[in-house]
Order: sequence, then structure tokens, then C-alpha cells
Amino acid sequence: MRPAPPAGAADSPSACALRGGTGWTDEGHDTDYSVFRRPVGTVKVAMVFVDFPDAPATEAPSEDSAQIAPGADWLWYASYGRTWLSIDQHQRWVRMPRPSTDYGFARAV
Repeated sequence: MRPAPPAGAADSPSACALRGGTGWTDEGHDTDYSVFRRPVGTVKVAMVFVDFPDAPATEAPSEDSAQIAPGADWLWYASYGRTWLSIDQHQRWVRMPRPSTDYGFARAV
């Protein structure tokens, strides 16, 4: 037998939703097209692969681009064929001048 929920527990599934961390890309927001490009036409992007003196690359750029490039297919399907992502891939690693810890990278919560 399953225990009853605590008194006052919300019945709505949204009560269990995780809070968004970015504000820009979370679900349920209208897209601000003054900040983001409209999903129409061909979007040209460059993919530059970088490594660091303390974190050298161990694979070819083509291996990493193979993991990222399917995003072009997703964009095509998600936009109902209105948008295509054209990716120009730099095929060499570019060594950054300082260790990775010097750049202050952080992930959104």
C-alpha cells in the first residue's frame, strides 16, 4: 500500500518541477527575439576546438564534432524544416595560452 501524501501537498505536477537555472533557456518562457535569433533560414556557425596546457586534447576534432553535429538535424526537425544549422568545423585543436583554471569556467546551476 502506498502512503498518503503529506497534508497540504500540491496535487499539480508542476509542484515537482525543478527550478530553472538560466532564465533564458528554461521551459515555459517566451523567446526574447531581441536577444535570440529567430529560428528561420540557415544559421551559420563556426566550431573551433580548443585545449589547454593542463588539459590537452586526446582525440581528433572530428570525433568531438561527430557528437555535436547532430544538433543540426535536431534544429531542422524542431523548426519543422524552417531552420538549418550550417557548421564550419575547424579541423585542428587550438591551444589556449593559459591553463584551463585561469579562465573561470562555471556551469549554470
